[in-house]
Amino acid sequence: MLFEITVQDWRETMNRILHYQLSLDVLRHDEKLKGRSIIQIEGESEDSTLFFLLYHELKVLEIRLKQGALLSFEQEIKTVQTNYQVNEIKVFLPQGDIDELEIKYEGTISGYESIFPYIKDSLSPEFSILRNDCLVYPILAKANEESIRLGILNEFHYDIYVTVPMPYVVASGGRFIGVEKTPQFQTYHYKSHRKMWRIDICVAKYQIIETESIRLFVFEEDVKRTYEKVILELNRVFELFEQRFGCCERVVPFSIIEIKEGFGSQAGEDYLLMEEHGFKEGEYDHTHLYHEIGHGWNPRVNHEMRKTRFFDEAFASYFEAIAIKKFYGITRYEEKMESYRQSFLQRVQYDRLNLEPICDYGQYNISYNSYTKGPFVLAALESLMGEATFNRFIQLLIQTSKKHPIDFNDFQKLAENVLSYDLSTFMNDWIYGKEALDALIKRYFDGEGQR
Repeated sequence: MLFEITVQDWRETMNRILHYQLSLDVLRHDEKLKGRSIIQIEGESEDSTLFFLLYHELKVLEIRLKQGALLSFEQEIKTVQTNYQVNEIKVFLPQGDIDELEIKYEGTISGYESIFPYIKDSLSPEFSILRNDCLVYPILAKANEESIRLGILNEFHYDIYVTVPMPYVVASGGRFIGVEKTPQFQTYHYKSHRKMWRIDICVAKYQIIETESIRLFVFEEDVKRTYEKVILELNRVFELFEQRFGCCERVVPFSIIEIKEGFGSQAGEDYLLMEEHGFKEGEYDHTHLYHEIGHGWNPRVNHEMRKTRFFDEAFASYFEAIAIKKFYGITRYEEKMESYRQSFLQRVQYDRLNLEPICDYGQYNISYNSYTKGPFVLAALESLMGEATFNRFIQLLIQTSKKHPIDFNDFQKLAENVLSYDLSTFMNDWIYGKEALDALIKRYFDGEGQR
């Protein structure tokens, strides 16, 4: 992010959305989306307008007050960054507090793939995915980077109702309430388990597989192998991480939704989206699940720390490697760590900016290195501590972060507490400086940094 804004700043300066009642009509009108969003808003407006954003191919049809009165509005397609277009809606408010609005809109979704490779969100008879990355529901924001990032930070509760033709199934990460069926259509209802900052919706001809603790939405061609392999993998990796790092606060059943390849696996609070390769044949193909499940044991960090991606992606990447070592042995673990190293070296060869220290990843927008260099920090720390102490450290890190978001200072202090050892040199080598890079690059670069 370009702006150093905390969640507290946002709470003190903005209206915020408390609840969405979102109704979407998908695939019933060719490949056009029809949406209706009833939004509960908290906070007094300083002027007579509110601004919302939607995807640039979605057009607002009408906006009403809770009491039913129509409101005047303007909408305009604006460009925030190169090729990043949004529909900015300016709503003209009457006198008095506004606590609930209803916005109706329709249009198409075709993603932002030219800017963000994974954001291929679209409406398709084969597979549809709708995420806040494509602004498929209104967020409170203006068409500038600062406002968009603040609007996306908004945490809310939701009820979503998604109507699809038979035999399509709607998958989402919330609590499944039920489905209403007619001869041709069915409407799925999901409700948030807790406050969330995003809604993810997938539509396909899914098969649903349920166990006591897991609900899977799987493409039909992958159902058989899911029974045979994926559930086994999920159960044993949950068990491993819980044994080592304690129980995570996951809902039961935990939802796992298969998505098409290239759309980007991601972990939510109570669910994960997993690309097809996580469900395919092959001895190691399911190990990608370990990374996404590992996000359940990420410590909570403040907004500034999140930009480095160290406390989520470095942790998930190393936890994946830990699971591989447990289930497939040390050789496979070493191969995985070497793949991280090679990916990092390729980045360095492409741009020497990637040699900047981890603490500055957010500043230079190179946080993708947390996926690759980041795991070596945790591997070095576990080697220093030993497995039992490292486990205790991760547990302490997670528990502390529940009380307040942590940063690198907390990381160091908590590690020193469990180790009874000063870690200033370690932190300077791995987090604040570049000295530890020698361990990663010395076999590939000479003293001038050339191959």
